[in-house]
Amino acid sequence: MRILASLTFTFILALAAGPALAQQAQMLTDEALHEAVVDGAAAEEAQRALIRSLLQRDDVRALAAEHGLDVVRAENAVGTLSGPELARLAPYAAQAHTSLAGAQDRIVISATTLIIVLLLIILILILA
Repeated sequence: MRILASLTFTFILALAAGPALAQQAQMLTDEALHEAVVDGAAAEEAQRALIRSLLQRDDVRALAAEHGLDVVRAENAVGTLSGPELARLAPYAAQAHTSLAGAQDRIVISATTLIIVLLLIILILILA
């Protein structure tokens, strides 16, 4: 009899605790989801800032002007980029930044190529 009462008590306790545990698990999931969204937005904004800072360099503006590319239009378009577009462009911008960091007054051909590719991709994405 004592075993039956113990099992009944355990079963009732499990039934009562089930919804509370499920609700707590859902809250944790919602918090984790919110955190992931916030982290993703912050990462995208960091990628946009990297691209914008590259486009604001005087040497990049001069290079774009030489090739007839509109940097202002590209800068404005950066705000519309998201997800896969940013993921594709950010490495180009980072590599161009790295290449230009040591060059100071001169642009290495690989950095020039990267910048032109970056500007063209941004402008193509605007038109698409």
